[in-house]
Amino acid sequence: MKRREWVRAAAGAVLAGIGAWLLWPVSRGRHTTESLVLHAGVCKVPTTLLKAASKAKATAVVFHGLGGNRGVMRGLGHSLAASGADVYLVDFSGHGDSKESFSFGRVEECAAAAVGTLVRERGLRPDQTVLIGHSLGGATAVRLADRFSVAATIAISPAPLELPRRMPVNLLVISAKYDLPQFWRVAEQLVQAGGGVREKAEDLREKRAVRHIVVPAAQHASLLLDKDVWLESVRWWQRALDVRAGSDRFFGKRIAVGTAVGALGIMLMVPLAASGMCAAFRVSRMQELGGNVAARRVLAEWAVAGMFAAGVLKFWVPLGWLRIYNGDYLASCLLLAGVVLAALAQPRDWQGRPIQLVEGRGDQLWRVAGVATILGMAVTMATAGWVNWELTDAWPIAERCWRFSVLVIIFVPYLWAEEKVLGPPGEKGIRRWALYLAMRGLLWLAMILGLFVLDSGAVLMLLFVLYLLTISALQRMGSDTVRKRTGSALAAAVFGAIVAAWFVASVFPIT
Repeated sequence: MKRREWVRAAAGAVLAGIGAWLLWPVSRGRHTTESLVLHAGVCKVPTTLLKAASKAKATAVVFHGLGGNRGVMRGLGHSLAASGADVYLVDFSGHGDSKESFSFGRVEECAAAAVGTLVRERGLRPDQTVLIGHSLGGATAVRLADRFSVAATIAISPAPLELPRRMPVNLLVISAKYDLPQFWRVAEQLVQAGGGVREKAEDLREKRAVRHIVVPAAQHASLLLDKDVWLESVRWWQRALDVRAGSDRFFGKRIAVGTAVGALGIMLMVPLAASGMCAAFRVSRMQELGGNVAARRVLAEWAVAGMFAAGVLKFWVPLGWLRIYNGDYLASCLLLAGVVLAALAQPRDWQGRPIQLVEGRGDQLWRVAGVATILGMAVTMATAGWVNWELTDAWPIAERCWRFSVLVIIFVPYLWAEEKVLGPPGEKGIRRWALYLAMRGLLWLAMILGLFVLDSGAVLMLLFVLYLLTISALQRMGSDTVRKRTGSALAAAVFGAIVAAWFVASVFPIT
C-alpha cells in the first residue's frame, strides 16, 4: 500500500463527510417519512408518505418513469412536502421494491387501484389532490383522468400514450428542451387536446386550465433535479387550490451534489481497499505483456459481434427467462457478442501478431478472483447504499438478487474479451479509453439498430444512454484499479461483471 493511496483515501473520507453533510438536512427535514404497502385489490404497491411540514393544504400522488422507482422522485417529493402537501411516492409494478410483474397495462391498473385505496382507507380527497408523474408516470397521471377528478395534473415529459376520454383537470405539461422528439409530440398533442394554452385565474377556477413550459438546458432525466420543475409544480398546485403555504425550499440540487460528492469519495477509497485485499490474500501482481493493439481490427470484430447479436435477438432472446424488461435483451446481447468475441477477440499488434496474456497458476487465479469478487461486492454495496440515501432505490429485493447472481456469470465472458484486447492499463491512457468507449459504443449502436430497424422494443437502451455511459466509466476505473494490482484480466472482468450485474438487476423492471 503506497502513500498516495492513503492520501487519496483520506481525501475520499473528507468528501464522503461533505456529501453526508449536504444530504443530512434533506432526510432529516421538518416533515416526517412513513413507508407502507398499499393493498390495492390484486396489487401490492410499495409507497412512501412524506408528511407536510405544517398542516397539509393538499395531497400529491407522485409516479416515477419507466425503469425508475419511487426513490428517484424523493427530491421532488421533499420539496412538495416543504411547500405544504402530503406526498405519496409509489412504485410501479415490477419497479423498485414491487414484487408484481411489470406490464404497461398493469402499471395503470395498479396506479388507479393505489389512488382508490388512498381515497377509501386514508381519506384522500380527490378535489384536493394533485397527480404528478415523470415520463411513464406522467402518461399514467394523464390517463387516470378517466377514473378520478382531481384538482390538478402535472405531467413531466410524459411518455407516448393513448389519450383518455376526458382531459385532465388543470393540466401542466413540462418538457425538456433537449428531450426526444417522441416526448415533444406527446406534449403538443396534450396541449391541443386540452384546447390550447389557457392559464388565467378563471381558467383554473373552472378547471379547464392548460399550461406548457419548456425547461432550458434540460434533458429527459435531468428534469427530476431541476429547480424550474419544482417551482412550476408548486406554483401550479397552489394556484389550482388557491392556497399559499409552506416554504420555498428546493432539495434537488443538494441531493445531486451531495450524492455525487459522496460517490467520488467512495471511489477515491477503492485503490487503498484493493491493495489491502491483495495483501490479505497474499496476491502478488502478475507480469502482463502489453503492446499496441490493432484498433481497426478490434473495432471490426466488435461491429461483427454487435450485428450478429442484434440479428439473433430479432428472433430469439436467449435470456428471456430472466424476465427483466429490456435487461434480458441487454444481457443476451452481451452473451451473444461474448460468444463471437471468444473466437475472434485475440489481441494483436499492428503487424497482426498475437499478443500473449499471462494469467498465472491456478491457485493464483483463485486468489485474484477472490479479491475481485469481494472488492466488487464491497464497492457496489457501498455505492448503492450511498445513492440509496436520497437519489434512488439501489438495493435489489430478493426477486432481483438471484437475477444478479446469474447476470454476473453471464457478463464475465464478454468483459474478459474486452480486457484481453485492451491490455493492461499503462501509458496508453487516452487511446485505451477511446478504444474502450468505441467498443461499448458499437454494441450500443447495434442495440439501437435493433430498436429502430428490427423493432426489438428495447427502448431503455435509448432512455438509459447517460446511465449506461456513467456505469461504463465507473466500471472501467474500478476494473483498471483491480488489474493494476493483480495483473489479471480475469480479475478485472469479474469486478466489472459485478458492477454491471448490480446495475441491471437493480434498475430494470421485472416482468
